[in-house]
Amino acid sequence: MRTNRTLQFLLFALASLGVLVLHEAGTLAPLEQWAANPLTAVQTWLEARMRGVEEVLETARDLQTLRQRVEELEKQNAALQIENVRLHEDLADYQAISQLLNFTRENTQLQTLPAEVIGRDSNTFLRSIIINKGATDGLAPGMPVVTERGLVGRITAVSPSSAKVMLLTDPASAVNARLQTSRADGIVEGQLTPALRMRFIPQEATVQTGEVVLTSGLGGNFPAGLVIGQVISVERRDVDLFQTAEVHPTVDFNRLEIVLVITNFKPTNVDIFGGQQP
Repeated sequence: MRTNRTLQFLLFALASLGVLVLHEAGTLAPLEQWAANPLTAVQTWLEARMRGVEEVLETARDLQTLRQRVEELEKQNAALQIENVRLHEDLADYQAISQLLNFTRENTQLQTLPAEVIGRDSNTFLRSIIINKGATDGLAPGMPVVTERGLVGRITAVSPSSAKVMLLTDPASAVNARLQTSRADGIVEGQLTPALRMRFIPQEATVQTGEVVLTSGLGGNFPAGLVIGQVISVERRDVDLFQTAEVHPTVDFNRLEIVLVITNFKPTNVDIFGGQQP
């Protein structure tokens, strides 16, 4: 038994030595090449699959990075949009305040208080706004309200911190007015339509479309010289005692944001003298 194992070992050693000698001599090269070809193909296939897996993993990592970058850009874009809106609002406020300052510089005889519009009431019959200044700021009913474009209306009620302003377009509004060119007087009233109506214009007055309408100061409710609007049409009939004109207001009542309250004008009741007071 022991002799068989020794013999097997010697045979294996001789075979190995023979293979080594043949390998060194190059005799086994064709056989080695034949045996290596399948192994090389398998190795190449495995390497290709591994590269594919690595590329997939790399693509997944790139996609994750791309998603994170897209999320960051979306957040930055949202922040920029918010900032852009804020800047536009700041610019609009600046322009509005600048225009109001120009009005106050050009009308130094008027003392004004700026106020923001915080509410609106524009149903069919009542048209008014609510401003964020009131009795504690010195406001009182009857005070005129303007913008740089002209007359807005007058205060009709106040609370400690707010006030209600009747607009010119309210059907209950009536303002003594004067045509700038012809100097004819009349009364501008609100209507259910956006346009105003100027009534009681003398028949002999020459009224042209485009003529500017101002407050006359008559009646004691408004200071003279505030712009109301422009004449857009005239109705004159020989059988009537007076002419009537349609007036387009210079103030855009749908876009009021900041207004000026004229605080140094005190309405005067002229009824005691038998005067006209709308």
